[in-house]
Amino acid sequence: MQLNNKTPKQIKNDFKKQAQKNPSKYYPVSVLKNNGFIRRQCNICKNYFWTQNPDDVICGDAKCIGKYTFLNKKKIRNIEYIDVWKKFAKFFENKNYAAIKPYPCVARWRDDMDFTIASIADFQPYVVSGEILPPARQLTIPQFCLRFSDIDNVGITGRHYTGFSMIGQHVFEKKHDFRQEQYFCDLLDWFLDIGFKKNDLIIHEDTWAGGGNMGPSMEFFCGGLELANQVYMKYDINNGQMNDLNINVLDMGLGQERIAWFGNTNKTSYECTFPTAINYFSKKNIFKNTKGEEKILSLFLPYSGVFDFDEGKNQNYLWKKQAEKINIDENILKKIILKNAAVYSILDHTRSILMALSDGALFSNTGGGYNLRVIFRRVMNLAEKYNFDFDFLSVFERHRNYLEEQYPALKQDFDEIKEIIKNEEEKYKIQKTRTKTIIEQLREKYKNKEIQEKELITLYQSKGIDIEELEKNNIIKSIPQNFYSKLSQIDISKKQIEKTTEIKQNLTEFAKNIPLTIQTYKFDWTNTKTNAIVLKSKDVFLICDKTCFYATSGGQKNDVGELYVNEKKTANIIDAININGVIVHILDKKINLDKDMKIDLKADFDKRAAITFNHTATHIINACARKILGNHIWQCGANKDENKARLDITHYELLRDDQIEKIEDLANEIIDKDMKINIEFMPRNKAEEKYGFRIYQGGSVPKTHLRIVKIGNIDAQACGGTHLDKTGRLKLIKIIGQKKIQDGVVRLIFTSGNSALKYIKENERILNNCCNILNIKKDKLPKTINRFFEEWKRQRKEIKKLLLRKS
Repeated sequence: MQLNNKTPKQIKNDFKKQAQKNPSKYYPVSVLKNNGFIRRQCNICKNYFWTQNPDDVICGDAKCIGKYTFLNKKKIRNIEYIDVWKKFAKFFENKNYAAIKPYPCVARWRDDMDFTIASIADFQPYVVSGEILPPARQLTIPQFCLRFSDIDNVGITGRHYTGFSMIGQHVFEKKHDFRQEQYFCDLLDWFLDIGFKKNDLIIHEDTWAGGGNMGPSMEFFCGGLELANQVYMKYDINNGQMNDLNINVLDMGLGQERIAWFGNTNKTSYECTFPTAINYFSKKNIFKNTKGEEKILSLFLPYSGVFDFDEGKNQNYLWKKQAEKINIDENILKKIILKNAAVYSILDHTRSILMALSDGALFSNTGGGYNLRVIFRRVMNLAEKYNFDFDFLSVFERHRNYLEEQYPALKQDFDEIKEIIKNEEEKYKIQKTRTKTIIEQLREKYKNKEIQEKELITLYQSKGIDIEELEKNNIIKSIPQNFYSKLSQIDISKKQIEKTTEIKQNLTEFAKNIPLTIQTYKFDWTNTKTNAIVLKSKDVFLICDKTCFYATSGGQKNDVGELYVNEKKTANIIDAININGVIVHILDKKINLDKDMKIDLKADFDKRAAITFNHTATHIINACARKILGNHIWQCGANKDENKARLDITHYELLRDDQIEKIEDLANEIIDKDMKINIEFMPRNKAEEKYGFRIYQGGSVPKTHLRIVKIGNIDAQACGGTHLDKTGRLKLIKIIGQKKIQDGVVRLIFTSGNSALKYIKENERILNNCCNILNIKKDKLPKTINRFFEEWKRQRKEIKKLLLRKS
């Protein structure tokens, strides 16, 4: 995206040139020299690097060397995947780094990403900007990350995964306390502690940018593989210029999978990462190669490092070139490698799906759920293509058992995840049946021409067409290069952002340089009257120093009411709009009031009360749905007015009648218990620490301090709306309907309080009228209606027969 002056990429490239002209200013040069490293420039990529070998003229990246050189060489002591984090955390604890629990891989605290893509994403933007405190000044974290740009590389290169553990080393300090050289030494010491020698390592000078931040970085390589990247984050580049951050941040990301690979260099990285699942596949005779195939695999593995299909390299050229290097037919090489890559891809994709589902994600045709569906269907396709016979749930369970110590979210009830996976498998089978019908239509349509890649993507999106089936049935010659990676990057549905109306855009200038409005209802929903002072008035727009009017936000509709001047009603207030914390009142007629004039505001109490009831009920229904249906339930939309409310929840199918009944019964139990509803303002980090990321039910809240609404011990959310002080005041909650609004989202419609009582009374009146018309008792009504319906169907058939005879 083009910024005011330069793009992030341009800023990064310019800074890297500047930093490499004066490395002592930006990189830990003195420490490198003290440890015997010397600076060189790569003959291939021209980047600068540090090595202990004065004869090195190539930087040590596989793309420049042409292969991995560490395989079958003992570099470090044997280390299992699951032990990498344990050893890292213990080592750094001795250096005063606090080991913290991983954040969810579903990034609900961010409004710019669906999934956590790096460990530093946990702390952007507010910790990195210095606006809120970090969990610890120095910390380490085993963050599970999801990225879907490398799907076609998975299983081939050894370094690519859709889901991976980025072990983070992070420090958040004031500029004068930031000890860059010490942090470099801490990481170097760890590499030496697990068995690396200094002359094994080649360290690149680079620059990293992401999330609006940037800094110089040092990349640690060994044998052609990048192991870690230590970034000294010092700059904000959000406005297209490079400005100093308020604090300096250490952002080091180390690949847990890659360290495990170095501990077992006679295997692929996937065998090191998924040992229990590989063992299961071996017992099922899936992971089995002949001696000849094993030889070809071992010859190919070093050269797998040059593959990277998303960098625009020609796929056929790469296969041909590597086949020539190991003196084997290109087609035979592809057949063997791709079959093994299918096994590794299945293991990678199933682990990624498991981690996402455990953190509350669902399969969908939109957003991040779309990426999960892409890789799930790829798993199914690969299993069918190669006739792999295994139990899908057994693979998920082996991942879970192996990883749950490092990722506690996996310890929750596995039955819920099984149900979600089974449901998605059924949807896949239904789509598979539809595909067979569509294939014949496509065969006729494209019998004299090829289907272009754009058309294939459209077919996948709009009809869910199985691309593997098109290849299998000779509708297409082959799947286009990097097809699945391209699918994952299509922006099917951007994060839902509240649409800014034209009037709101116009009011931004009107509200400029006005102090934030004091909102008197924040702690007491019954506050519907206030004395105020005019700060700005023009035509139908009015801004005061304080207000009792709620402005539409978070699905809750605005208050309406009246404006009084000198105790006389002067205008109706028909809307209230929040412009970055300044509340603009919209009047029903033009009035220009003098600045500093004293006025009175009065909001409609009855409407406020009805909406407050329904907003409180929304929180309760959400908590009850999660209790009954499972941890995958999240709010993804809501609307509350005075008559009824709706709540959109993440769920994979319409609810059964018994599930709706259980949710409603539990909600009314909570009302009967008359639980206290507390409202408190907290720093963002403290709220996350105390209540977890469930507080972001309505999506990300772009504030350093949050207003938390807590209902007993059942629910806590970051919310700015009006709420009752006790659940008992609700009297009653009644769910009156549901509908599926998109794949993976179900809308519950309900009402509460007096509105719920009115709804029940109206239904009772209709029921009585029906019984009176039919002259029957209530308990006979269903049977009678069913009899009438059957008679109507029979008579309809008779009429059709008579009409046919007549014709």
